[in-house]
Amino acid sequence: MLYVETGVAAEIFGIGVSALKEATRRNSQKYPFIRITDAKTRSRGGVKLLFEVDIADLKAYTKSNGDISVYMFKDNEYKQMKFSDIAPKNSKEANTNKDISYFNLDDSEQEAIDKKLKILKEWDEYKKTGLSSKKFCSDFNISEANLFRWQRAYKQKGAIGLADKRGKHRAGASKLNDWMKEFILNKFRAYGATSFNITEVWRELHKEASIRENYNYFGFLQARVKPLFDTGAIKRYLDGYFANKPLEYTMITKGMDKAKSYHQPAFGSQGEIITRRNQCWQIDSSPLDVMARDGKDGEAIRADILSIVDVYSGRCVASIETTSNALALTRLMWKALSTFGKPDFIKGDNGKDYLSKQFQYLLNGLGIKYDRAIAYSGDEKGFVERHFRTMQHSGMAQTPGYIGFNLAMREAIEQRTPKKERHAKDELGHAKKTNLKYLLTLDEMRARFETEVLKWDITAIKRKR
Repeated sequence: MLYVETGVAAEIFGIGVSALKEATRRNSQKYPFIRITDAKTRSRGGVKLLFEVDIADLKAYTKSNGDISVYMFKDNEYKQMKFSDIAPKNSKEANTNKDISYFNLDDSEQEAIDKKLKILKEWDEYKKTGLSSKKFCSDFNISEANLFRWQRAYKQKGAIGLADKRGKHRAGASKLNDWMKEFILNKFRAYGATSFNITEVWRELHKEASIRENYNYFGFLQARVKPLFDTGAIKRYLDGYFANKPLEYTMITKGMDKAKSYHQPAFGSQGEIITRRNQCWQIDSSPLDVMARDGKDGEAIRADILSIVDVYSGRCVASIETTSNALALTRLMWKALSTFGKPDFIKGDNGKDYLSKQFQYLLNGLGIKYDRAIAYSGDEKGFVERHFRTMQHSGMAQTPGYIGFNLAMREAIEQRTPKKERHAKDELGHAKKTNLKYLLTLDEMRARFETEVLKWDITAIKRKR
């Protein structure tokens, strides 16, 4: 509540000073007042007479008469301050006190309240003349229901009760201040990939409000102080903010690579610019999604697939090696040359095996150009990447020792082995790399893989010959 001295109150209420003082002597409730002790006042007995005035009335008065002194109950006493020092602030009181929250409204909303206040004051004067409410509402082009509703709202909540709350919860509307929105976004960008907890952010935001806005955080934790808003306000804000920002949302929650995969525009088929066989090969390597036992000492290993795909025909030459290196690539190249012939150029990546002297000497000696793809851009080798996916997800996925093509799937497969059967070493004394027991040898795995390659080659669907 805000209070002013008798002279200012008389001007705001539109009555004389003597009439206002007479109302206090009669203890009239028409003009709410208080008496405070003030040693500096000239009043008899050191008592000052103050009148409660609505924020909207003060705002209208200061527009015409300049800044004035007001009194506010704070820190267990009534403190005098300038009205201009209160109005612009957006403090804790601005969020919780029904009068000061008037200043949270924008200019158009304040003007709408002022207009309603003016009508209510006109009605107070009209009632004295005996004019009916129906005639009054007809003159001011309002309904009687609205007039009486405004009267009840003003009596219960003051000027803020006249605020039009319709549409306040439309999309984009929020109870959050700008710094709160920035706080939430920073938290989401930091933890949105895994551990973003809305309830915890809600608590931390109230703690931050205790620093920025003098909010009673300990009272909030003890449920003595009403929260500034509920957790739904955070969720609604994030949903609204990222509604038209799918790229940013994916980058935060899934990372840069997924964002590129999900949102990079399609540039058409790479095969459209290839018009004949052996014009372009694509070469790459990838870890095999199946564990095998090395034939030498039975150790469980995860081998590598090396593959060459002719872009025009879609045919492939592939092999399984214990590891991808220059020697393995050279063997694969000779196999592809004897199967397909000589290519004009090969599209590959920037791996050290592909840029090694042995492999580059072979290509230079045969007059084959090597086109390096941009780093971490698997889409530039789309045909060979698709070949890997098809091989791994089809027949090889039905092979003993299959561990899945992502971490979640591998975890599910490994968890099928009971804890009591999990040990640090396998039955041959090697460090255990998988809980799966029945694994093919490397030679058996190669034979199985060659079957899948032949199946790929003889499948004529969407394949050029």
